[in-house]
Amino acid sequence: MKGSLRWRVALALLVILLGVAWMLPSIPAVENSPLGRLLPGDKVNLGLDLKGGIHLTLEVDVKRALENSLSQAGRDIRALARDEDVVILKPEVTPGPKLTFTLLKADQASTLDELLESQFSGYEVEAKDLQADGRVRYVLGLTADYRTYLTGLTVDQAVKTIRNRIDQFGVAEPDIRKQQGGRIQVQLPGLSEPERAISIIGQTAHLEFKIVDDTADINRALEGVLPPGRELATLQRGGGEGAGTPIVIHRDAIMTGEHIADARVAYDQFNQQYVSLTFTSRGGRDFERVTGENVK
Repeated sequence: MKGSLRWRVALALLVILLGVAWMLPSIPAVENSPLGRLLPGDKVNLGLDLKGGIHLTLEVDVKRALENSLSQAGRDIRALARDEDVVILKPEVTPGPKLTFTLLKADQASTLDELLESQFSGYEVEAKDLQADGRVRYVLGLTADYRTYLTGLTVDQAVKTIRNRIDQFGVAEPDIRKQQGGRIQVQLPGLSEPERAISIIGQTAHLEFKIVDDTADINRALEGVLPPGRELATLQRGGGEGAGTPIVIHRDAIMTGEHIADARVAYDQFNQQYVSLTFTSRGGRDFERVTGENVK
């Protein structure tokens, strides 16, 4: 009985000694001392409750992402319909969000329906009304499955963006996790720059491709006089330093980041950095069409 007790005490002491050995490197004074070089290299990462830091709850703008998807679908539908000699008036995103547009000729409804069914399976026709002038008004919405997919994709992209931004703070063990309702919880133990962290992490991250309007009068635009469907923006070159050059662009985005499979920094033959984009199959077709329609 006494022998069994001795073994238990010895085992307990061994566990305590090992625990202390693994804990000591987490103390800065010990980590940089001669003793620290003899101890295990791994440290215990302390959370907010022991080390302090920042706790943020961010909300992803899922509604904006859904609206952009519908807006992009509207442009795609119009372009593909034109290839079939089917004319639809300019689509627009309405509250819901929904996509509404008008088919010019009612006898082409079957052709348009086949196009929607074969090319836009993520969308469903919620209303199709014959107007008094012989036109047909369509209302499209996102299917439940596609809405769930887009929501998840948007949140996942936001999490990836936040992780990339946090890397510059050198936080050893950031805790980033998705929550219900399109929210993201961020915990940064030991960070002592809360204002800077909030300003960097909380920046809106949304990629849009828009066409520049070279015909617009930039001087009138600077005075607030813009053509319909246009907006004023700033062109930044190089490292983005300085005030930049004012330009006029189309308000509607021709593409969004939804159809980009990957984006990373690459280097050209002169060792200059550039952003390399890899499109999804649909994104590749859209980019080909848009650049083909806007040569030079």
